[in-house]
Amino acid sequence: MELRASEDVSAIGGGVLPLLQVRAVSKRFGVIQALSGVSLDIQPGEVHGLVGANGAGKSTLIKILAGLYPADDGEILMDGRPLTIGNPQHAGELGLEFIHQELNLVPKFTGRQNMTLGLAPTRGLGLVDWSKMRAQTDEVSRRLGISFSLDVAVEKLSVAERWLVSIGRALVRKARLIAMDEPTASLSGAEADRLFRVVRELAAADVAI
Repeated sequence: MELRASEDVSAIGGGVLPLLQVRAVSKRFGVIQALSGVSLDIQPGEVHGLVGANGAGKSTLIKILAGLYPADDGEILMDGRPLTIGNPQHAGELGLEFIHQELNLVPKFTGRQNMTLGLAPTRGLGLVDWSKMRAQTDEVSRRLGISFSLDVAVEKLSVAERWLVSIGRALVRKARLIAMDEPTASLSGAEADRLFRVVRELAAADVAI
C-alpha cells in the first residue's frame, strides 16, 4: 500500500498562508514506490493525524520533512516559500520538531538538561548559566502544566512524563510544528487524556501538530 495524493486543501483557512505545504511529493526505494504524489497543507495551530497501514509511507513522509530523506519529485514550501530540508539540524532551525516513539532522551540527565540539550544558555568561558536554564525550563513547564520535578533524571520518570519532557524540548527549540510518532501507544487512558489537553493548548498557541 502507498500513501497517495490527497485533496488540495490550500484554500482552507480563509486565505491564511499554510505553515507547511507538501506538493506532489514522491519517493521510491528501488522497485518500491513509498510515496506517490502526496500533497498536504498544514496551517498554524492545526492538528493532523497521519493514518495508514504498515508500509503506507507515513514514516517516509515524516523522514523527508525531517531532512533524513530527499524527495524524488515534488516540492515542500514553508510560509509559501519553496525549500529543501537538507538535514535534521536544518529542520530544527526551521521550527520542525519530531518526537519518535523511542524517545531520544539521555536517561541520566535531568528533565531540564534534556530540554536544553545543545541549547543550554551560557555565560563567561562557555559555562552553563544554570539560573537562565531554570527560568527557561520553568516557563515551558508552566506552559505544559508539568507538576513533576524537572531536576530528576528522566530514567526515573514515567513514560507520560518523558513525553512531556520531549515536548518541552521542542518548545525550548521554538517549534512551529511538532510531529509525534504514536504518542499514546504506551500511555494509559488518563495519561493520553492529559497529552490531548497539551496538544489542544499547543494548537491554541498556533503550534501545528
